[in-house]
Amino acid sequence: MCYPPMLGMEKADVIGKLRQLMPVLPSDFKPAEKTQTEIVLSLVNHNPKERPSSADLLKSGKLPVQMESETIRRTLAGLADPSSPYYRKMLSTLFARPVDAAKDYAWDMFASTPSSEELLNQGFVKNILHSIFRHHGALEMPRSSIYPRSSHYGDNAVQLLDPNGTVLQLPYDLTMGNARMIAKQSAGSMPQRTFSFGSVYRDKQDTGQPTIFGEVDFDIVTTDALDLALKEAEVLKVLDEIVHTFPSLSQSQMCFHIGHSDLLQFIFEHCGVETTSRRLAADALSRLNIHNHTWQKVKMELRSPAIGVSATSVDELQKFDFRDTPNKAFSRLKTLFEGGDMYQRASSTMGHLKEVAEYAKRFGVATKIYVNPLNSIKENFYAGGFLFSCLYDKKVKDVFAAGGRYDHLIKEQRLKTGGRYEERHAIGFSLAWEWLARVSKTGGKSFMKKHEMDPGSIFMERRCDILVASFDMTLLRSAGLEILQLLWDHDISAEMAKDARSPEDLLSKHRDENYSWIIVVKPDSMLKIKTMHRKDVPDVDLPQSQLMAWLRPELKERDARAFSKLKSSASQAIEATGSSSGPQSEARQDQEVKVLVASTKSKKFNRRQVVDQAQISAANLVRSFLDGAILAIETTDQVISLLQETSLSDHESWKRMEQAVTMNERKYVRELHVQLDTWRAGYEGKGKSKHAFIYNFRTGTCVYYDLSA
Repeated sequence: MCYPPMLGMEKADVIGKLRQLMPVLPSDFKPAEKTQTEIVLSLVNHNPKERPSSADLLKSGKLPVQMESETIRRTLAGLADPSSPYYRKMLSTLFARPVDAAKDYAWDMFASTPSSEELLNQGFVKNILHSIFRHHGALEMPRSSIYPRSSHYGDNAVQLLDPNGTVLQLPYDLTMGNARMIAKQSAGSMPQRTFSFGSVYRDKQDTGQPTIFGEVDFDIVTTDALDLALKEAEVLKVLDEIVHTFPSLSQSQMCFHIGHSDLLQFIFEHCGVETTSRRLAADALSRLNIHNHTWQKVKMELRSPAIGVSATSVDELQKFDFRDTPNKAFSRLKTLFEGGDMYQRASSTMGHLKEVAEYAKRFGVATKIYVNPLNSIKENFYAGGFLFSCLYDKKVKDVFAAGGRYDHLIKEQRLKTGGRYEERHAIGFSLAWEWLARVSKTGGKSFMKKHEMDPGSIFMERRCDILVASFDMTLLRSAGLEILQLLWDHDISAEMAKDARSPEDLLSKHRDENYSWIIVVKPDSMLKIKTMHRKDVPDVDLPQSQLMAWLRPELKERDARAFSKLKSSASQAIEATGSSSGPQSEARQDQEVKVLVASTKSKKFNRRQVVDQAQISAANLVRSFLDGAILAIETTDQVISLLQETSLSDHESWKRMEQAVTMNERKYVRELHVQLDTWRAGYEGKGKSKHAFIYNFRTGTCVYYDLSA
């Protein structure tokens, strides 16, 4: 806002007009912005109270941009400098700001809540994975849930600011937290094999709750460089076991793509990719052939100004876009590397990949293994080491799990000033495990409403085995509670039903559940039991006192059927993958069943069904023996032989036994007789087991005794 110099009378005229009751600006004063005129008129206002102060001008929004920018620059400089006297005050002001009510409400507005069935399936999947990891001697270990921001991640990492001004981040994966923990752990004993279930986060950039999903990591950490290829092959074996445990995976075409960070760097060097562009180029190549990322799309990304790979280099890289079995892949690489010493330099790396493949074969890994030279998923983590991915081998590929050796990442987390650290080598993989339950639900029959219709389903676990109901609300809250307590005491999962007036009303209120039995409490201590998991079993009416005696064999038969279906599913998966011919597996022979058909005419029957039912019945009979009590005695095997000839219903047999033993042993035989009689009374009056065993702890002999005989 400048005005040219004026002579005496001209100056007096201009100032005189400004002194008028309503100040008037010169006619030739025409600034570019109207706000400048408003600022001048407000400053020459005759009323001091109406003239703005400097603070008022700053708040008015009328000041020129240059002055605003300077203020912002000073504020940002104060925030960036922890030694600034205003640093703490500015941070305190930020954290003291109240939360906007609308943002508070909208934060988790679109968060989804899993259903009861999905939670049950997730728990079942987690237990299976836990079992597989424990078979390899792994221990569950927690990971860091928040740590300072890492430069390895992009804008979709969830970043936070603490009151001290430290920029933090929530886990983008579980690998970084483990690498930080390993790097800072002092020398000493640490678990060699570990696994961890945790949550990872992605920022949706919409000021709302970030995307959260479950991930599991399996890692092998060693303090020496011995048998690194063997450890890497074991990690592939663990993933292979997961693939062949879940029907939705074992029935899909799966494969491993293995590679090496050093091999990728040799290829970049051979193709003339600049060192400064290699990290971004590897990130772009990690999406190659995944979903709809064809070579043409990746080529455009590589040629973009952000990465800047030359056209010649991109054309050379395309020659390495293949996968093949190890021997064939190395042969192709030898041809592509001709004309220089690159193949010779890469020979040790290729030898390592071949060693991993050989160990995996000895482990009996059934999933196909291919060498993919451009494999680069999270190559910045696995710099200088082996890396791999497990893929759905379809026309449109997708990544199921990925991992590699992250020794370099561990070294990055250590102090650069030196210090003595024990050597650490780590190999592992990451898997979005919650997805397994969701995929199985829509990807096959394993989550059909009626589980018994699918012999291959492994998701047979129910949220609750038994529903206790009654059409009399008072009876349900008295006798029903007693039955509920009885079932809980016998380690059987059960719950009370909602109030209902009829069987139709009861089934309608619980139609989304999957109980094995419904127990309806009736007057006079009578129960009506409806079997829900089988249509061929009629309803049963029995006294309350006989409930457990009836329920125990039914539970065993149900579990035996489930085990038989699971075993059949596993056998089919082994046959489908051809692993039954491997050196580590032996086909288990089914129990022999000989079917003798009567000479008289009879209805046609399904021979396979008869064999299965016979095996299940025999297994149930054997399991029922385990309910029998054991009597440990100290005597001779001759007395045990005499005992086998007795019967509790035949008193003469006991007299003959007493006469056959010595005088010193007769009292001991009578005590034995009394104890067996007591167990027989429990069988006849309280529905206990009729089976008993007598163990001679002097000689180690054990015989069966039938209390009902």
